[in-house]
Amino acid sequence: MKMNREQYDALHAMGLRPVNHRLDGFAAACYETNTVDELIDFNTAAPDPVDMETWGITPDEWRQAARAALETGMFWFDVTVRGGE
Repeated sequence: MKMNREQYDALHAMGLRPVNHRLDGFAAACYETNTVDELIDFNTAAPDPVDMETWGITPDEWRQAARAALETGMFWFDVTVRGGE
């Protein structure tokens, strides 16, 4: 997941923080295949019913996975772009 400074700042303003989550299952798929723009509205957008059926997850699990993917993206942005400031 690539992230720019504006996206990082927007996520930070939403209350997300950089965390190096151990991603697996749907959260790993979110991180590996989605962009920040596709996930940024995770808290207000309706969870994708196809994702939930495919992965056997609830709406809350869908949101938690999207949040974990974004927070992991923030972590790696800090490490690689900001140098862990």
